[in-house]
Amino acid sequence: MRWPDTREATALANGNLALTNQVSVAILEENGPDKVTFWSRLPFILLATLGAVVLYLFAQALVGRAPALGAVFLYSLDPNILAHSFPVTTDVGLAVCVMVFLLALWNYFRQPTRARAVWCGLALGAALGAKFSAVMLLPVACVLAAAAAFWPVEAGAARPKTYLPPSSRKALCPCGSGKKYKNCHEQANRAAEPAVSRSRRLLRYGSALAGACAVAFLLIQVIYLFPKDPLQYITGLRLVNADHAAGYLVYMAGQLAHRFYSYYLVAYLLKEPLAAIILTALGLIVVARSKTIPRLARVFLLVPPAAFFIGYTLFSTNIGIRYITPVLIFAHILGGAGLAALVRSARTWKRGVAAVLCLWLVVAAAGPSG
Repeated sequence: MRWPDTREATALANGNLALTNQVSVAILEENGPDKVTFWSRLPFILLATLGAVVLYLFAQALVGRAPALGAVFLYSLDPNILAHSFPVTTDVGLAVCVMVFLLALWNYFRQPTRARAVWCGLALGAALGAKFSAVMLLPVACVLAAAAAFWPVEAGAARPKTYLPPSSRKALCPCGSGKKYKNCHEQANRAAEPAVSRSRRLLRYGSALAGACAVAFLLIQVIYLFPKDPLQYITGLRLVNADHAAGYLVYMAGQLAHRFYSYYLVAYLLKEPLAAIILTALGLIVVARSKTIPRLARVFLLVPPAAFFIGYTLFSTNIGIRYITPVLIFAHILGGAGLAALVRSARTWKRGVAAVLCLWLVVAAAGPSG
């Protein structure tokens, strides 16, 4: 779209925000509403499509290929994702950037290198530039770093089975092999010992996060076209919801209030297909009981959505389910784990339940909305 060559447009470009609506109408009149909306929405459609690819990579890294395919299936048919994949809003873009950052962070914890730390910084900067609420990633990243220090990613990999050593290295090994301990499981026990202490990992991960924040700060300056005030992002963060009416009331379930702390839970239960909710609940049980999913992967699956859900519940205005789009992404991963468990089951009735739930989701996405 061409910027109007008018006095009002020039004044708006110089900071007179009172002329925003007037210039917007001029742009629509000059270019036509169909052309304006098409080129405005196309990047968001492409971004939502990219989200399916990122979701697969992220879910595969945490829970495996089959659950990742299930997660993409749920994502692609989610009415809320479909409804918000083309409007010019920031929520789906934030969800995609959150996944990119967490995937980069997971890869860094698997193999810490400077290059991967830089990727974490670029992904963090993209998320912060997508929406101000991405600042919740900063405490989340600290929690994940602490968890990675206590439960390294390698802890979920197969290791030699270890046994408590006997009082003497020459005594029989507790494994029952009949061999002396020094000739049996002594080496396995040593191999299982952490190569780096928790304190050193904490220091390494903390330093990496500090460097990632520095890279993110530089990227934000690029996104903001190198503003005169390098802390302009902080200024914008303070202005979030500053123009909202103090007496604004939200309506829900026949009542009016400034905020309903149950709003997003109710919105999720009402606006997500019941089949998806069932799969998410099943997936949560599967992930909690799994002996193959690393403990750190569970932290990655549960801490970020909990932080965003609590943050939006406490601080956001109750004006739509789209705010918790980043939370829905993790619900899809859990749902994919639940769907994979049903499909893999040896019992026919469980595979039948999986088929019914999948058909239910297809009908819910393709059928007329109420």
